Amino acid sequence: GGGGGGGASGKPRGRNLTQRLVVSLEDVYCGVTRKLVVKRTMSCTACNGKGGKRLTKCQTCGGHGQVIRAMRMGPIVQQMRAECPQCEGRGSAVRREDQCGTCHGERTVVQRESCEAFIAQGMRAGQKVTISGMADELPGTSAGDLVLVLAERPHAVFDRRGGDLVVQKQLTLAEALCGFTLALRHLDGRILK
Repeated sequence: GGGGGGGASGKPRGRNLTQRLVVSLEDVYCGVTRKLVVKRTMSCTACNGKGGKRLTKCQTCGGHGQVIRAMRMGPIVQQMRAECPQCEGRGSAVRREDQCGTCHGERTVVQRESCEAFIAQGMRAGQKVTISGMADELPGTSAGDLVLVLAERPHAVFDRRGGDLVVQKQLTLAEALCGFTLALRHLDGRILK
């Protein structure tokens, strides 16, 4: 027997979903696992993504999922294929009385799911964290991945420049001439002197 198909389930893979995740400088310095709640569209489990109990052949397209439209352009008539507006290209429809009580014939439902994103030490703004299988899952497809693009929130004390942390402090003339001790709370909570 051969393999093939679009992944482990044999279904084509859905699109990835990209979102921005704002993290603090402490998060990327120490590393952290963030709990997230994701709103995603999923195939209705009550009707297996069919929209209802009985599917009937679409009357508009005759079950083909496409309609032919004629457009007049001066003396020329051009025929174009388009997705059937009635069945949205599926070729079948569900009568109102046969619609699923959960998705109301839409074939999908929106659910909130929780997941965790691991932010590794030293990650930078623009780097990506991928959570497998947490994007939308439309009927006939397997879920794509949720891709989180990191954005770093500015810090009140530290400025990050490459691999260095920089603190800017305005000194008085006496501090500059005589010297002084500065107590500074580091990102991991330690007091540096």
